[in-house]
Amino acid sequence: MSSEAFAALRAATSIDPRTLAGDIADTDVPVLVDLSSCVPARLSVRTTGPGRLVIPPLGSVRVDAATVDLEQLRVAQDAGVLLVSEVRGAPMGVGAVWAMLCAAILVLAAAIGLAARTTDLRPIPLVAGVIVALILAGCAVWAVPALAPLKEACLQIPARLREAMVFGLAAMIVFALPGAILYFGSDVPHLWREAQHHHDAAVTLIGVGVKFVCVVGASALPVLLYFIFDRERMLTLRQRVTRNIFRLDPRVRTLREIDAKYGQWLDEAFGREPSETRFLPGTRWPILVATAVLTLGWALALLDTDAADPNKHLELASLIAPAPSAATFAFLGAYFFTLNSTLRGFVRGDLRPKTYAQVATRIVGSVVLAFTIERLLRGVGMEQTSASLLLFAFLAGVVPETVLIRLQEASRGFVRTRAARREIDHASRTYEPEPLTRLQGIDIYDRARLLDEGVTNVEGLAHHDVIELLLKTRIPATRLVDWVDQAILFIHCTDGENGAGPSAYHHLRVHGIRTATDLRHAYAEAKDKEAFLRIVPSPRGTPPVLSVVLDALEEENWIDNLTHWNAKPAQVTIKVPEGLAAE
Repeated sequence: MSSEAFAALRAATSIDPRTLAGDIADTDVPVLVDLSSCVPARLSVRTTGPGRLVIPPLGSVRVDAATVDLEQLRVAQDAGVLLVSEVRGAPMGVGAVWAMLCAAILVLAAAIGLAARTTDLRPIPLVAGVIVALILAGCAVWAVPALAPLKEACLQIPARLREAMVFGLAAMIVFALPGAILYFGSDVPHLWREAQHHHDAAVTLIGVGVKFVCVVGASALPVLLYFIFDRERMLTLRQRVTRNIFRLDPRVRTLREIDAKYGQWLDEAFGREPSETRFLPGTRWPILVATAVLTLGWALALLDTDAADPNKHLELASLIAPAPSAATFAFLGAYFFTLNSTLRGFVRGDLRPKTYAQVATRIVGSVVLAFTIERLLRGVGMEQTSASLLLFAFLAGVVPETVLIRLQEASRGFVRTRAARREIDHASRTYEPEPLTRLQGIDIYDRARLLDEGVTNVEGLAHHDVIELLLKTRIPATRLVDWVDQAILFIHCTDGENGAGPSAYHHLRVHGIRTATDLRHAYAEAKDKEAFLRIVPSPRGTPPVLSVVLDALEEENWIDNLTHWNAKPAQVTIKVPEGLAAE
């Protein structure tokens, strides 16, 4: 964040204690102020009475301005330790603004209609006058400081309108796409005419209606989770990330330093100004694309034109059974993964439009992979509806990377020359030999979430920007830092080709050492360091493996940050203004 932007933000959220002290002297009305700590330490503020006011780390306390010496607090505010802000009226809610707008529209419509009937004026000049009056009222809301709460509530309306528009478009896709496919694919007009005379046609028509309900319900469920989950306010998320940055980065001491170092990232993640809105910035197109892909997939999976023939006697359950094909079961597998992934994001509060971009690409990629597998297996004599083929296609939708690797391994048995096998082995190396699931606590859903942020393997996690992951994901900070800590130890203690077996990492895990900071701490606390280094066997005539690993860990970019995170925070109390004046 630039110095000009920070100055503007500070001017909008803080006040000059000297100016406020003068205002208090001129009035008898009690003035409330918020004293906010800008450092991860307790502040002990001197008051005009006998006691002292204690502010928790990064917390705030609301007090009467007459109980503190605001003139002396200027030193703390200039140092970036304390923020003094005047308490304003409670902001008007968006619901109240909507009620006011609806009431204003009704009143204006009634006034225009009454004026048109009782006077000779035409409606057009009246409407023009009303538009001019609304423009003047909008300018007044933006310019008059007393109407600031109304202005803040109005600024949240576009975000809610955008969410409502996206929800409406998604609902239109969910209802219109399967409705059109089933209407024309099942020849609903013909079934309607036949249903008036034949019972079988009526049952078939009911089956088509049940299909429509199933397609709509199944397609809407993952998308509906995005619109109904309780989002946290941007201001709350920003404060939580700020606390984690203080704990992770030992080089920042005040909120002013965080704004200077990470302000641009914070603005991109949570908006340019701290606000009470709950909507994340960014595009919503991935949600609509995923909705179309899910709806089309379910419509094609349940579409059976033969079942729409009223001359065939079919049970109702058979009308809503998916078609037994590889592509259909691959879609079902991808949908199974989508449900679990979106549910985890719903529970964790990490459901973003980017998640639905992964949903769409996974479904399309899984179906393409299933088509390929079906053609290959049919070439060796396997039937299209074979149980093994359908199971393989379902797994391709859930874990497509694993299926591809197994497919490449199986293809080595169909070649006879060494050159062809070397080509297959070379192609197999295009997939990650060290996936994120090698680390403790990461499953396929966590791996997919990290993949959304460009983290594809263990090495990528060890050297990725941890602050960026904290900003862009809702993975708990403690768990995320632990994964990075594991990844750093993993890349230094395992063989890049085959990390399994009795590697240094394996020996350390046997002794309860699972992270890089665990290794450093255990070595520092060891009484017999030579015996500690012999935990991992070393080849004869070479330096101890653990000694080399410890030296290599010192050069890691994030090792100091991880050590600072795991250190026990000291309880520091700063006396204001005495402690700052002494400095």
